[in-house]
Amino acid sequence: GTIAALHKQTGEVLWRSTEITDQAAYTSPMLAEIGGVRQYVVLTNRSVFGVAAKDGKLLWNYRPARPYGTEVVNSPVVHGAFVYVTVGSGHGCELIQVTKDGETFKAESVYSNKNLSNHHANVVLVGEQVFGFGEGRGWVCQEFKTGEVVWAERQKFRSGSLTCADGRLYCYDESDGTAALIEVSTLGWKESGRFRIPQQTKLRKPSG
Repeated sequence: GTIAALHKQTGEVLWRSTEITDQAAYTSPMLAEIGGVRQYVVLTNRSVFGVAAKDGKLLWNYRPARPYGTEVVNSPVVHGAFVYVTVGSGHGCELIQVTKDGETFKAESVYSNKNLSNHHANVVLVGEQVFGFGEGRGWVCQEFKTGEVVWAERQKFRSGSLTCADGRLYCYDESDGTAALIEVSTLGWKESGRFRIPQQTKLRKPSG
């Protein structure tokens, strides 16, 4: 199975998700409660699925017509009954709605577009907007429920990762170690300041 649960003190295998055997991607399983059922939501190169936390039983499985590719890095973002995924290398983002009917679940696509195609630097959900760096667009603020772009900024900061704390975005340039402080806003890129990390390693990869 793609997912296994281990006893944290002994390492004993408690269960395996034997009903699904997708090759694991770079993502992490995300703990959620959907339809009153505690579960792990997993994104692989081939699908998005949920397994029961208690025994690994497959609850639902969404398989897009086109596989997500080989570089699936960002863990899914779960918000209520919605699961958001974004994959780089030209794939884009998708919002999936998971609903429970009796004892069964179903998963359906709400939208799929290339408005926020994030390679490997993660995105964050703040309120009802997703923030992150999108290939070909720069830094993007996107409506979570509709997938529409609220604003995009490609000139003021290069690609990188981000996190959110105290109502602000902390963006980090992956190429030169610059960090920028950005207001969480739907009105555009509002920067409070930036600095470059004071120390960098002198060890460098020969190429690549």
